[in-house]
Amino acid sequence: MCRGTPSNVAVAQASALGIPVFFTPARNAQAVAEMFISNVIMLLRNTIPGIDWLKGRNWQAGAHDSYLHFKGNELAGRTVGMVGFGAIGQLIAGMIRNYPCDIRFFDPYVTEYDPVYTKCSLEELFSTSDVVSVHLPVTEETKDMIDARVLTLMKKTPFL
Repeated sequence: MCRGTPSNVAVAQASALGIPVFFTPARNAQAVAEMFISNVIMLLRNTIPGIDWLKGRNWQAGAHDSYLHFKGNELAGRTVGMVGFGAIGQLIAGMIRNYPCDIRFFDPYVTEYDPVYTKCSLEELFSTSDVVSVHLPVTEETKDMIDARVLTLMKKTPFL
């Protein structure tokens, strides 16, 4: 069995039964990063509601107001916070830094990083980010990390 992390595999049990478990960290990092970027842009630009509006043939008189309703916003100038700054978080950061975006991250295990990014506390990340992206393995340490305490710190119109 191959996984990025064996979070849903009983590794000790598999080993005892002679079943190999291979770790393949970051095997899908590019795909995840691209999906993150496309989804955030589609959310910011109101793409799906705009498509639904067109499919509903709503272009009758006064339809020019649809521009105001669906114009959306840009990713440029947003603060993007990464909870977990491993392979996926760093790949996303590298891809969006030139939009340009202010990129912050929380990851107690990352000690060396490009100084263009800001390392901060989890509380600061949630209170200052327009977009929060979570890239964590499921461990005892990460379970319930994103709870009501940090969610209530978020801005009024964030994306999580």
